[in-house]
Amino acid sequence: PVRPLDVGFLHVETVLARGNIHLGQVAAHKHPQMGQITYWTSGSGTYRIEDRSWDFSAPAVSFVPSTIV
Repeated sequence: PVRPLDVGFLHVETVLARGNIHLGQVAAHKHPQMGQITYWTSGSGTYRIEDRSWDFSAPAVSFVPSTIV
């Protein structure tokens, strides 16, 4: 989206909308009341979830349930 979309039950934004703030690194965090779906159209990276790591390359989709760090 051109701008973040927040309709209460759904929040949509581009990774770049916050990636520049975090210099491409997002610290471990959780969303206590919502899961997170990420759709990658380009690039690659590593997810570190709980005590495991997963490498990915686009195109890729990930889902992290609420309360998972």
